[in-house]
Amino acid sequence: GYGNFYTITNPGSVAKGVVVRLGALTDEEFEAEVRLYTILAGETLADASFFSTFYEIEADDIPNAGQQVNVYIPFDDEVDLEVWNGDDFAPTYFVAIMNDQESQDLLTVLAQDRSDTDNSSGRYQLSGAQTYVWFTGQPESPYVRLVIDDECNELVGLEDEVNELNVELGQNI
Repeated sequence: GYGNFYTITNPGSVAKGVVVRLGALTDEEFEAEVRLYTILAGETLADASFFSTFYEIEADDIPNAGQQVNVYIPFDDEVDLEVWNGDDFAPTYFVAIMNDQESQDLLTVLAQDRSDTDNSSGRYQLSGAQTYVWFTGQPESPYVRLVIDDECNELVGLEDEVNELNVELGQNI
């Protein structure tokens, strides 16, 4: 799995889904899981609660060599996000896409190499103890972006429009 951390600064923010760019080696026609973790003060990513949305990866979601395809995966339900206001008690969020640990299907996500200067990314991998854990602070930033609607920037018809909008995935902020 691959993911990124987020803090929320705009009041009224609502998580709508994620935009991801899959890698060309991703297998076709399997179910991926998208998770939105809520990390409270004193918790680690391993301790955090999360909710899941499942998405069937199809052939059109996987790019050919040199191609980049934005895949919008809406959450089953919108999620109200709490605003970070500088105190230590507001939650941090982590959004990720992953496949089942037992699955033989390959999930790859494009990433911007040597770009994670704020340790905001993570990768779900097999540890030395042979258990799957999140390794955070990876050197690259995977193209897994949280789609947010807030009071300042209403997004209308996003599910139908995201590919037509030619969404540019930039560095996390």
